[in-house]
Amino acid sequence: MSGQMRAIAAFNASRKILVMPPISVRLDGGQSLYVSHSQGKLMRRIILFLLAALAVPSVDAASYEQIGGTIVNPILDIGGNVLAYSGNNLEPGADLNNADLFVADLNNADLNNANLNNADLTHAFLYNANLFQAILIDASLTNANLTDAILYKANLTGSTISEWQFVSAASVTGVNLTGHNMSGWDLAGVDLTDATLTNAYLTDANLTGAKLGGATLTGATLDGVNLHLATLPSAMPSLPVINGAVVTVANTLAVSGSVQVDTGGNLSVTSDSFTAVGGVNIEGGTVQAAIFGLDLDQIGDVSGYGRLFGDVDLGASGAIAGSGAGLELFGHVSGSGTISGTTLFGNLDIGSSPGAITLEDVTLSAAGTTTFEVGGITLADYDRILLAGGVMLDGVANVSFM
Repeated sequence: MSGQMRAIAAFNASRKILVMPPISVRLDGGQSLYVSHSQGKLMRRIILFLLAALAVPSVDAASYEQIGGTIVNPILDIGGNVLAYSGNNLEPGADLNNADLFVADLNNADLNNANLNNADLTHAFLYNANLFQAILIDASLTNANLTDAILYKANLTGSTISEWQFVSAASVTGVNLTGHNMSGWDLAGVDLTDATLTNAYLTDANLTGAKLGGATLTGATLDGVNLHLATLPSAMPSLPVINGAVVTVANTLAVSGSVQVDTGGNLSVTSDSFTAVGGVNIEGGTVQAAIFGLDLDQIGDVSGYGRLFGDVDLGASGAIAGSGAGLELFGHVSGSGTISGTTLFGNLDIGSSPGAITLEDVTLSAAGTTTFEVGGITLADYDRILLAGGVMLDGVANVSFM
């Protein structure tokens, strides 16, 4: 039997009940079938249920996957209420671009390789979350809890991650913080191996004992950064050695700018693959290069005031230029070039068979030996010392014939 059924409900305000009239069912052929009030009690209950169900909007709540595979459904907020989010489920590799996860409780979430570009994770609870290789470019992480989170190789470029969030994470090796302002951050002991810090601002940051092996610091601002006992990368835009810092160049290091050693700072060079474009400026500190010495063809000129231990090769035309209190050199100097404002406590071996050194306001100590080579009577045949200013020559002169 087929037909059309029509039910009309009336509301009795005085009795606060829903009054159901007889239900008329019109059958094919125009016949009608009436259902009494007693027979309509069950129908009334059904209709009331349907009306109540229709009054509640349907929300397709999303879920998130935890480390270990447990699915949490629905996602709650940090207050324990169902989160007003109905986007893609949160799982490894998920596309969560622009996702609104404000105040989301994502404890132990597994979001490795997920795309969280421009996502709003403000006040989100991400304790112990796995964000390995997650894309968090321009993500809002303001006041998000990242304690013990895995940020290994995560891209945080343009995000709002702060110092306390960063250092509270379990792993930050390989992280990308291109252009991030990390000025003044305390990153003592943090493992930043293979991190990308291109154009980052690290002014006055504390990197004591930090591991920077393999890190990219191209264009980074390193003014005043504390690199005490830090493991250095293979390339840096500058190398500051601040008061109290002991910085060791133990492996290959190419500095595209200058090296500065402040008062109380100690730079130890134990590598034979150390180069610098802007030279070494000693501002009251100490440079130790006793093993391989310093080649000014590789590091540029040495200037300032302080102490230098180790041999120095001037190369073809290098310069050692003391200022203020002057430089004290505890090692041998060879090659051709200029020495000024310096006291030399080692030997002086002029030229590269032959060569010339200009001395200006220089003191050669009594313990040193100055070696000249002579191979003829023209200028090109013998070593020369050119004197300017106040020069004190002491020690032994050794002349050898070529």
